[in-house]
Amino acid sequence: MSLIVSFCSLVVAAIAAKIAVSSMKKVHSSYDETRTVLKQLEAKELELQSLAIQIEQLSERLVSLESTKTPVVEFYDELKTQQNLKIFNLYGFITLVGQGCIEFASDDIKDKFNSLVNCHHRNFWASDKSISPLGRSHFYIMIYYHSDKVAGYQMFFTSPDKTCTLFEVYVAESLRNLAIASSLIESTIGFSDTQLKIREFDTHLLKQENGQRSLLVNVFEQMKKLHPKANFKVTVEEPDI
Repeated sequence: MSLIVSFCSLVVAAIAAKIAVSSMKKVHSSYDETRTVLKQLEAKELELQSLAIQIEQLSERLVSLESTKTPVVEFYDELKTQQNLKIFNLYGFITLVGQGCIEFASDDIKDKFNSLVNCHHRNFWASDKSISPLGRSHFYIMIYYHSDKVAGYQMFFTSPDKTCTLFEVYVAESLRNLAIASSLIESTIGFSDTQLKIREFDTHLLKQENGQRSLLVNVFEQMKKLHPKANFKVTVEEPDI
């Protein structure tokens, strides 16, 4: 009888031990699963931290771009790539020049550009620097490149009354020809018309040194035909002596 009791006790003990081992395995398995979940959560947290850093860096880049107002309207630039033309917000372009990112094809165009910028600062900067480009007058510059260097430009600005005023177009003396100047004017008017929906254009041209009217008058006459819905006011002035 005692042997039977002892045997039963051993069986019960064995079953209890097996249950205990099984429970321990389940606990261990649950612990492993918990560790796996925690590791996954940690990995997700790291991913979110990395994403947050990327978003912050992107925000800083966007703020930087907005503060300098660097190149605009890329989809229009693509249309003009074959003509070696590109359009910039004027302030962004001035910033790039100051940072040494822009090369000029010759000293004469560099000096001319610096003179133009000084004139702009004296006459427009004080009243324009605090104006939103989405609101009132905003200045642009259309650039002609030759061998990746600035060889010509057309500066212009748009006003609240939807008028585009073109400043004197300039092409480096070593490359000077009417075709380049015409391309700059045409692209400026085309950009203002198609992208900014401007219909009023105003420009002042200088007579030639021999007293003949500016050759660019013919360019604007051609623009009138290409943009029949637009109005052009062309004033020809005497050159400074």
